Amino acid sequence: MKVLLAIDDNVCSQSVIRAAAQEQWPEGTEIRLLTVIEDLNKLYGDSASPRSEEDTAEGDRRVEHAAALCQKALQRIKKNREGLEISYEVKTGTPAAAIVESAKNWQADKIMIGAHGRSVCPHNFVGSVSRSVKDQFGDRVEVVAGEPSSFLG
Repeated sequence: MKVLLAIDDNVCSQSVIRAAAQEQWPEGTEIRLLTVIEDLNKLYGDSASPRSEEDTAEGDRRVEHAAALCQKALQRIKKNREGLEISYEVKTGTPAAAIVESAKNWQADKIMIGAHGRSVCPHNFVGSVSRSVKDQFGDRVEVVAGEPSSFLG
């Protein structure tokens, strides 16, 4: 079984990591942690323009932060789990599109994702990224909600 965990540094992802750490995975399960960093060119302007050293340094800091987040989550899930294969990937792009692309390319059987649900309407509890991924993969997506733990921060 291949399980993709889409995480970021939001408290919602702590619930995803906690759920994955508590799950009794079948033998042979592979878990891939995925963190997506928004493209700085799209956030700050024209992608054809050369980036300043400051923008480049900011991009590098964001990648390092994302990798550290994944490494910490990997250790949390792998703790006391002999034989569980866990890897991580840091991508740049639009979160929903990058999650969908990674899940398709890796042929994930299950995708676990947190729900930011920033809307004030109860029917919008599932965030737009979670909704987009669920629209693509249906029942293979588990949207995890819950109380944040403090292990990441």
